[in-house]
Amino acid sequence: MTMNISGFILDIDNTLLNTAEIHLKAWHFILKKYGINKTDDEIRIHFGKPTRDMSRLFTGYYDDILAEKITTEKTEKFASYIPDIKYIPGVKDTLELIHSNNNRICFASASYNYLIVDFIKKFEWDKISIGFIGLDDVTNSKPHPEMILKAIKKLQLPPEECVVIGDSFHDIESGKRAGTKTIGVCTGENNYQDFISKNPDLILESFSNIINHFPLNL
Repeated sequence: MTMNISGFILDIDNTLLNTAEIHLKAWHFILKKYGINKTDDEIRIHFGKPTRDMSRLFTGYYDDILAEKITTEKTEKFASYIPDIKYIPGVKDTLELIHSNNNRICFASASYNYLIVDFIKKFEWDKISIGFIGLDDVTNSKPHPEMILKAIKKLQLPPEECVVIGDSFHDIESGKRAGTKTIGVCTGENNYQDFISKNPDLILESFSNIINHFPLNL
C-alpha cells in the first residue's frame, strides 16, 4: 500500500552536500600525523560510520586513547573546512520545494551536533526544517533505528508517512528498522546496482531527482 509522504528524514554527507573529498582530506591529514597510512578506498569504504568507529578501525582497536585523539582532531580539521563545502547540484532548490509543499524536514546525521549546527547556520536550514538528530543525541548511530525513531518523534508523524533518504546502506537499514519508507541516492559510494540488494522503496541518481516523483507516494 502506498502512502503520501510528508516527513523527510535526510542524511547530510554526500546526500545533500559534497563532503566526500573534504572528509578524505581531513582523514589523510590526521592519520599521516600519527603514522597511519590508508588509501582513499580504505577510508571511503567506512563512510557512513561515526568518526569514532572509523578511528578505532584505523588504529586496530589497540589504543583507545589514540583513537579518541584522532576522533577529536579529525572532527576539528573537518570543521575548519566547512566554509569550502558546497551543495550537490540541485539540492538547494529541492529542499526549498519540499518545504514549500508543507512537508516537514528533519536532518539525521552521524556527525557530531556542533558540525550539524555549523551546516544549519551556513545553509540557513533553520528556515526549512524542524531541526536535527545528531550523534550526540543517540546511544546508537545508524544502522540502529534509534536516530530515525527520534527524528520521527520530532516530526510528529506516523513512521509510514516518513521517508529516510541517504547515500549509504546504513540509512536504508535504519529507516526500514524504524518503519519508514526509504530512498537511496547514488551520490556517495553506492550506485544503483549496489542499492538494489538493500531493496529501498526508490533509488535516485541524485537527491534532486525526487522532484520528478512529487507529490511523493511510496
